[in-house]
Amino acid sequence: MSKDTPGVSLDDFPFRCEVRHSSKVPWDDAACEAFVSQLDLPPTVRSLSLTRSYGSPGRSMTVGLRFVELKKLSGKAHLVVSYAGFNAKGEVVAWSADLDPDPGVRDESTIMLRDESTSKAFRVDNALRARVLKLAGGGRDARPAPPSIAVFAHSGRVLGVAVAPDGRHIASTGYDKKLILWDLQTGLASASVAAAGTGLASLHAVAVAPDGSAVATGPRTLTVWGLPDGEKRLQIDAHTRNGEIQGLCYSPSGRLIASTSHVTVVEGDRSAAVWDAATGAQVARWKLDGAGGRRVCFAPDERTLFVLGTMRDSLFAFNLDRPEPARVRRFASDYTAESLAVAPTGAVFVGVAGRILELDPESLETRRELAVRPEGLDGPSGLFALSPDGALFAVPAQGGLDIVDPSGNVLRHLDTGSDGIVRCLAWSPAGDLIVAGAGSAVRRWDAPTGEPR
Repeated sequence: MSKDTPGVSLDDFPFRCEVRHSSKVPWDDAACEAFVSQLDLPPTVRSLSLTRSYGSPGRSMTVGLRFVELKKLSGKAHLVVSYAGFNAKGEVVAWSADLDPDPGVRDESTIMLRDESTSKAFRVDNALRARVLKLAGGGRDARPAPPSIAVFAHSGRVLGVAVAPDGRHIASTGYDKKLILWDLQTGLASASVAAAGTGLASLHAVAVAPDGSAVATGPRTLTVWGLPDGEKRLQIDAHTRNGEIQGLCYSPSGRLIASTSHVTVVEGDRSAAVWDAATGAQVARWKLDGAGGRRVCFAPDERTLFVLGTMRDSLFAFNLDRPEPARVRRFASDYTAESLAVAPTGAVFVGVAGRILELDPESLETRRELAVRPEGLDGPSGLFALSPDGALFAVPAQGGLDIVDPSGNVLRHLDTGSDGIVRCLAWSPAGDLIVAGAGSAVRRWDAPTGEPR
């Protein structure tokens, strides 16, 4: 049997299912069971496992299914499908026998799929057959699965995620220097654009405008792209002198964009700045000490900009009416501060050394401290995402994420289904969706239930 990868892609399979390998449930059976579930068929319908698979499925992958036939065997209705498994990079890693490139192979498993005449040996209830054929798109292909089970992936580590207010579009950035706009309804990318500039390691930050019309990215030139078409709308020479944008955010009204840069060279740009979102004109700029800034966030009234520094764990509070002097809070920690958020009440939250600190927005003094990092967890030590209402936190945990309340109680656990470390998190503005960059994949969950989406 040939072991060459068949010439198929995920686009060849209208039905897509994300599964993990299990010694108890084969990956192909799991995908077929999801097929049955998504078509809302009677529980008596089962998948037909008379096909042979090749390649190594690994621990997690996307299986594409293509409807072939509905048969009856041993008194039960069975679905026969063609399928292939894809890793996060879109590479084929496993496939059914009828997709094998060797045309000379003829065995029972291949004949079951290739020879339609064998269906005469089985009788299936006509009403059930009609229902499957209708749902499966004319008898050959299953309808597309809900976009929640499609894998969104970059060719490198995902470093930034954001959700549009309509809850339909997700923006992600990563080491592959790409901004990708994903459509949750179709499960496909609506646009993919390369970063401006040359010799840059990655795209660290992404922010979606409050009205959902645009997306801002770096890495040095601040660029505003249309959503969902990915058309370039505005380009600002923000941090072009050896400074890469690490943090971006829109003001609550969408009138302003804030950015902050980080450098690794002595004379590079290390500043925080505010820009007019419509014209690109600079509103304010402040030089930062150390290596620059990591995160930025506006106060609800848009008069204060909070900037999380990359050295000595500094938090700066800049007044847009009076740029100098800044209020500064230093954190005594051996770990880098990772996250910054401001609640609708104005309370400021900083993630550092496995803790979330709630700070008074005026004095920057600690109001309370929440320990959230499990022992032995790899990855950023202070990473979190604050829900839009300021009531809950999403934090990395063993095997995924935890949703915790301000008292540290774990309300739900979200399984990433991936070995990749979570490096970025975001809630949807409506608070019903949680998105994370885990390894090279973008994972999504329903926030109220914790179920994958």
